[in-house]
Order: sequence, then structure tokens, then C-alpha cells
Amino acid sequence: NYARATKQREEQLTALAQETGGRILLPSSTEGIIKQVEQVSRDIEAQYVVTYAPKRLFEPTSGAVRPINVFSRRIGLRLFSLRSHVVAPAT
Repeated sequence: NYARATKQREEQLTALAQETGGRILLPSSTEGIIKQVEQVSRDIEAQYVVTYAPKRLFEPTSGAVRPINVFSRRIGLRLFSLRSHVVAPAT
């Protein structure tokens, strides 16, 4: 039961990571954990927050899904980002 539950949770986390533009790290050894900690540290140092103002200033429909596309001019750079955004209800 434990192995089946573990596999199911791994699949759920993998799907969540793909949906949100992230990734799941599954080290198979102590050395793998150390390498992944270093990788995560570099990723955290390279995070950015990007904002924008829409050209059309109408109130978007609550629940509408807006695609997000992020590109880099630097060749070989790996990007992890959200693929879409759900418009929140106006408060």
C-alpha cells in the first residue's frame, strides 16, 4: 500500500509541477540530494518577478485563462515559468 501511495503522490506532484511550469526533483542517492540542493540554490538566486499593464483597460472576465509566454534571448538558458494565469474575481 505504501509503495502504491508513494507512486500516486509522485504522479500528482509531477502533474502539478508541469501545470505550474515548475519541476519535481527526485534524488536517488545522498549525492543526488547534494547536487540538487546546489541546483535549487542557483535557481533561487536567478528568480525574477515580471509585471505588465494590459493595453485594454476593461475588466476581464473572472475565471478567464490568460496564456503566459516567457522567452530568453540567451541561448541555452532553461526557463521555468507559469504557462497560464486565471483571472481572479474583482474585489
